[in-house]
Amino acid sequence: DELTFLHFKALATDVLKPLPAEIVPEVRAFEESGFVHVSFIPNRQLQPFGQVVVESPRGFPMFCNFAQFFQRGNMPISVQCEAANTFAVISLSGGETLAKDTHYYFALRVTNPSPADFDNFHPTGETFWKVRMQTASAALVQKTDQATGYHPTLTSVSRFTVKPTSEPALPMTATPVEIMFKLESVLLQFRDNIIRVTAPTNHTFECYYVFGNLSFVDPAETVRPITQGTRDAELFGHLGEVLEQPPPTTSSEFTNVGMTADGRRIVDCSQPDEMLIAVDFTDLRTKGRYSFQTTVYTPGEIRPPNMWRIETTAGDGPIDSGATGGFQVYYQGTSSISGAPVAPIWVSSLLALAAAVAFVLQ
Repeated sequence: DELTFLHFKALATDVLKPLPAEIVPEVRAFEESGFVHVSFIPNRQLQPFGQVVVESPRGFPMFCNFAQFFQRGNMPISVQCEAANTFAVISLSGGETLAKDTHYYFALRVTNPSPADFDNFHPTGETFWKVRMQTASAALVQKTDQATGYHPTLTSVSRFTVKPTSEPALPMTATPVEIMFKLESVLLQFRDNIIRVTAPTNHTFECYYVFGNLSFVDPAETVRPITQGTRDAELFGHLGEVLEQPPPTTSSEFTNVGMTADGRRIVDCSQPDEMLIAVDFTDLRTKGRYSFQTTVYTPGEIRPPNMWRIETTAGDGPIDSGATGGFQVYYQGTSSISGAPVAPIWVSSLLALAAAVAFVLQ
C-alpha cells in the first residue's frame, strides 16, 4: 500500500546517502611512510562491535596493528585496528558506539608508492579512498567510495611536529608551542618564499590580535627560538635567522620592523588560524630542519579533525606540504576531544618519551 511504499522509500534514501569523509596525509613524498588522517561524519549510528573499514588505492599499503602505527584520534578508547595491504579494519568493543552527526577522526600508517607504480596504477593521477561503516556481521551502515586521495610528490615537508612547551595544555589559554619541520626543497634567495602554517579549527594565533591593533607584527616576538639546551635545539635551526628583513631604520624605505623594503609582510597574521612567514632563503647547514616557538590561544573545545598543516610556496607556486596531528587540550579530569579520562602522569611521560625517541631516530 502507499504507506508501506513511502516508508520503504525513506529507508532506502537514508541508507544510500554517501558518508562524508576526508583523507589528509602527513607525508606526501613518493616511497615514504607516514600517517594518513581519516575523518568522517556518519549520519547513522554504528552499534557495538561495529567496524570502520578503510580501503586505500592500489599501491598505498597500510599498517596499524601496533599502537605506534595507529592514532586513535577521538574514536572510542578501546577501538582496535588491523590492516593488511590496502585494507584496514577499525573495530568497536561491545560497549562502544559511534554517534550519528558526530565528527570522528583517526590516523594510520601508510607507505606511498614509487613514481613508476603510481603511474601504472593511477594513469589519470587521481586516487580515491573507500570508507565503509558496517555491523559485526558486515551489513552495510554507510559508506563512500569517493573520498579524494592525494598525488604523491618528489619532495614534501617531513618531521613536522607541534607541541606545547608545557603539558597539559589547558582550554582558552595562551599556549606557547614549539613547531619543528624538515624541508626537502631548498628555498632560493631570489624568489618570494612563504611558509604557511595553519592551526586546527578554533585555534587562534596570538599574533592575530597584535596584527589587529598595529597592522603588523614584530617577527622577533612572533617567531621565537625554541627552548635552548635541548636535543631539538641542536638538531633544528632557528627559522627566525633566515626570515626576510626590514630595511635599516634610517632608510627612507623603512615602514616598521614587520615590513620588507618592497612592502611585504615578514609575518602575516591577518587570519586567526594562519601564519604566513616570509623566508629569505634556506641552506644545507641545517639539512632543511627548522624550528620556532610561537603562541596560540587554545579553544574551549577542539573540533575534529585536530590537524596542523604546513605548506611552502615560491612565487605563485606551491612547493611542498605536510601535516601533523594536533595536541589535546585538557579540562580537569577529561580531554576536550573525547571526554575520556586523562591518563596518569607517568603514562603520559612514557608515551612522550617514546614519541621523542622515535622522532629523533627518523
